[in-house]
Amino acid sequence: DWWMGKLSRPGIGRLLRYQFFLPVLAIGPIHRIQNFERECERRRFDFQQFYSGAERALLGLALAVTAGFAADRIGKLLTRSQIDFWHDWMHSGLNWIELYLTFSGFSSLAIGLALMMGIRLEENFNRPFLAVNLVEFWTRWHITLSMWCRDYVFDPITAVTRSPVVGVTLTMIVMGLWHEASLYYLLWAVWQMAGIVGSRVLQSWARNSPNHTLDFPMRVAGPIAVFGWLSLANPVITRVLRSMTT
Repeated sequence: DWWMGKLSRPGIGRLLRYQFFLPVLAIGPIHRIQNFERECERRRFDFQQFYSGAERALLGLALAVTAGFAADRIGKLLTRSQIDFWHDWMHSGLNWIELYLTFSGFSSLAIGLALMMGIRLEENFNRPFLAVNLVEFWTRWHITLSMWCRDYVFDPITAVTRSPVVGVTLTMIVMGLWHEASLYYLLWAVWQMAGIVGSRVLQSWARNSPNHTLDFPMRVAGPIAVFGWLSLANPVITRVLRSMTT
């Protein structure tokens, strides 16, 4: 951003303060230096804000720890010796719920600790499992990463190629490899891209339906379809990789 003229030149002190801001080091959210600098300039100690931050940090920590413990107990109950597609699909769905509760809990912990210091960080989750399609889901899930990828991957790639599909594909590849550099996450990126493109097609279909009669049914079934698609990725991709190695 500095190289492109969007930021003033950051000095070493400012850069170190931004890069090593303790609450976000472990798990995020991915705060932007523009917002961080602005919050640092405005920072004032406020008892109400301090207590609000402490409450959110404690609740976030409790949520993350409880989610991990519950997932471990449920995982042991679901463990079976035989390979069963439906069992793996259900296990994948539980993993998504555990990830959401744990990740959103630790994000709340970071946001709460920063708030205690007088700094408001960007939110990272906004009830993602209420999203009615995958496009909306990725604007509600790990919001700071999604927005980072939109600004630095999707928008530039789409501007150059004039193809939103290429932009979405490369964006999802970056998001996948952000978590782990592996063939699994490359296939995961293609899976998510297919879901996003499918969501766009269904949205267009619903908008063009007579009197928008499909809007309500799709809004009701949308969250179920989104969760089903997300949780289906793991059992399908795992079996594809297994078939490639046998």
